[in-house]
Amino acid sequence: MIARRGSDTLDQALILDTNCILAGFQFDNTKRYYTVPEAFEEITRGDMRSSMEGLLERGVLVVKAPGGDALETVCTASLGTGDWNRLSTADRSLVALAHELCGILVTDDYSMQNVSRVLGIEYRPFGKAAIRETVTWGYKCKGCARTYEAKQKDCPICGSEVVQKRIGARKGKAERREKTSKPFSR
Repeated sequence: MIARRGSDTLDQALILDTNCILAGFQFDNTKRYYTVPEAFEEITRGDMRSSMEGLLERGVLVVKAPGGDALETVCTASLGTGDWNRLSTADRSLVALAHELCGILVTDDYSMQNVSRVLGIEYRPFGKAAIRETVTWGYKCKGCARTYEAKQKDCPICGSEVVQKRIGARKGKAERREKTSKPFSR
């Protein structure tokens, strides 16, 4: 987890991924939480609709779409790490909103954490450990091991299947000092 700015967690906006809300995130009625329209749509399809609408009415939960500049930044970063295909539209919007609000993203999604780390967005896991390094994904032929930046159905050299693979990982200075990732306190 990387803090982009030295502000206190209590003062920062908390941007919630769908997975943590569906897993039972406990809202504090004295705080304000954010999500994006795509995630809110996912959450309110089922039994949680009335409770989510109640949070909206009380101003505890705010549904906000990120601006185009923040989305473009996230798209560029996710293409650079190879996470683009691993992120849904809602995922990219949540990371963009966290970037735009200089907030803390609460998610267990490793690809969202990976892109957040690259952009210097602070994130917290909800139910499992956070990532410990930045990963770069690429495409690799199962037959000849040739690597590609873009998805290929089959290798143009040998005809074998091309699959997405982890092609690199690195730890930054902040990550080396950090021994464990503390999950978001429920």
